[in-house]
Amino acid sequence: MTRSREPFANTPTATLVTTSLTIALRLDPTSVEALLERSLMFAAVGKTTEAKEDLSRLDDAAREKFARRFLLDEEVTSRESKREAGTASPGRYENLLSIMSPALPPPSILRKAATAFYNVGNYARAIEMHTAILNVTTDRKIKEDSHHWRGHAFQASGDAVRAVGDFEEAAAIAPDEAPYWRDMAEAAWQAQELEKALVASDKRLALETSIKGFVLRGRVRAALGDRAGAHDDFARSIQIPAKTPDDRVMVAYAFAVDGQIGKGLELLGDAVESSTANYHRAALYAINAARLPKGQREGELRLAVAELKKAKANEAPEWPDVQTNPDFAILRENPEFKALLRKR
Repeated sequence: MTRSREPFANTPTATLVTTSLTIALRLDPTSVEALLERSLMFAAVGKTTEAKEDLSRLDDAAREKFARRFLLDEEVTSRESKREAGTASPGRYENLLSIMSPALPPPSILRKAATAFYNVGNYARAIEMHTAILNVTTDRKIKEDSHHWRGHAFQASGDAVRAVGDFEEAAAIAPDEAPYWRDMAEAAWQAQELEKALVASDKRLALETSIKGFVLRGRVRAALGDRAGAHDDFARSIQIPAKTPDDRVMVAYAFAVDGQIGKGLELLGDAVESSTANYHRAALYAINAARLPKGQREGELRLAVAELKKAKANEAPEWPDVQTNPDFAILRENPEFKALLRKR
């Protein structure tokens, strides 16, 4: 079984091992394995300067081994202490990046680091990892993957415009991958880049048929003034069996945009749990308000804000999207809506 260096890092055993490795290196200063092991021991006891010095004497292949073993030490320690096993923690990746600086780990490890950062909501750091990968790799498959996931990190951080660019790059490399066109269409809709959203929706629907795909394209067409095309897409979305709650939510949006908010609200009521329903009901009221003349919107806007208050109070998982969701653009200057956003 692989053993971690960390449990005995600050013990006499560690000192003995480090001393033995130093003696071995005096006898053979070019011993890759001795340098590798000593650099790992230095890293384990927090001697970053010494670890860096040993790493500087290793070639790229050996430094990659260092990175993998350094990360493995934490994974092994996690298993031995019965903590959750899996990939290394974000903090562990930060330590690795600091020790290896100014050099970088290989793209495969940067990719895992990006995932670790993304999973804890550190989207800026995830973006940095994917950017570093894109700066060094020429492998098209790796570039495709990093553009795709950097796009998700940009989108999660609220930068839908840059997300569109990355999804577009991924789709250019692999044009037969429907998820890239789907993600591009959704990000372009969020950014209100309607022409790009339409192109991506067309590409997506040529590769896969889905309720969400037709509803999104219908909404894009409606926003571009193509009411007939929008109605056709909404009709096609309704013809597909709605098998999941998300499908039923999408059909509810189709009814609302098509002027049938009553049907949309009725369908939404059976589709999702209360807090999520509050959020989506607010969106349907906002969509309906946008269809009405300015003098007739007040009632729908009040209903939308009331539902958003419930969604926030009930901690709807969709709440973080409220500031970037284009459906709520009509509420941006509403005093109650602005106060709701400021409220902690």
